[in-house]
Amino acid sequence: SGGGNSKVYHVSSETGNKYALKIYPPDFAHDRLRSEFDGMQIIHLNFTAPIPKPVGINRELAVASFEWVDGKPIKNPTQYDIIQAVNFLSSLHKFCHHTKFLNFPRASAACLSGKEIEQQLKVRFELLLNEKNEALNLFLNSDFISLFQKMLDRAKSLWPNQDFGLILKPEQQILSPSDFGFHNALRSKRKSLVFLDF
Repeated sequence: SGGGNSKVYHVSSETGNKYALKIYPPDFAHDRLRSEFDGMQIIHLNFTAPIPKPVGINRELAVASFEWVDGKPIKNPTQYDIIQAVNFLSSLHKFCHHTKFLNFPRASAACLSGKEIEQQLKVRFELLLNEKNEALNLFLNSDFISLFQKMLDRAKSLWPNQDFGLILKPEQQILSPSDFGFHNALRSKRKSLVFLDF
């Protein structure tokens, strides 16, 4: 339970092995299956990382399997959890210019300029307005919109080189798990974290 984009099932083989079977939704704008499976496979083959091992894939059916992770959700992150998360992100950063990632796709909501962030926020704002919820619309059109404009103006004034529309070059980009956080991690019995959903 909990996955918003894909369906995940706990599968046991006749020999007793356990797997996570993930079924990806159709997404013409972004190949989630490729991003997750291929990315995790490259990471797994090139350095030790606290992620499930990719096991198998069927690209036609948009299905992949990963080793099953026994663990508990992280409701109250500890300092040790934060250190593990930082260490994982640091190891990814060191690996981000690996040749196998040079032509890797962007995450579905990736933004490479301030202008792209602004546009994404405006699109989401419009989606919320379309909910036709009177209390929500009142908040959005009064409190939110004025604060948003204030923060946007501040971001533009502090933006490096004052070029809000400048696209980051490939060498300035990072390798990111995209929806990274403790909501996409499990704590194993040994207290070590395993990060999921890439």
